[in-house]
Amino acid sequence: WSFKKPVIGVDTGAVRSIIDHMKDGLLFNADDVQALINAISLILSNPEMGERFGIKGYQKVQQHYTWEKVSFKFRTVYEKAICSFQKFDSGKAAVL
Repeated sequence: WSFKKPVIGVDTGAVRSIIDHMKDGLLFNADDVQALINAISLILSNPEMGERFGIKGYQKVQQHYTWEKVSFKFRTVYEKAICSFQKFDSGKAAVL
């Protein structure tokens, strides 16, 4: 997506939560080789669809997945974890 190209991903886990099937990419079941072939064929036979998926995916990357945004989210999670640990650790010391 960062190069405005369409993506095809396995319909499982985090991939499923990122790709919106038939809106910004295609998903297929991991055990289904024919489904992957069909997805590739669909993109190749519909260049307008591939271009649309690429653009929508690029917009999604810019909105949610730039290094700046991802690193900010990680930092926020780490800061919350540190604060939670400090609260837990200080409460634990008070009980002892």
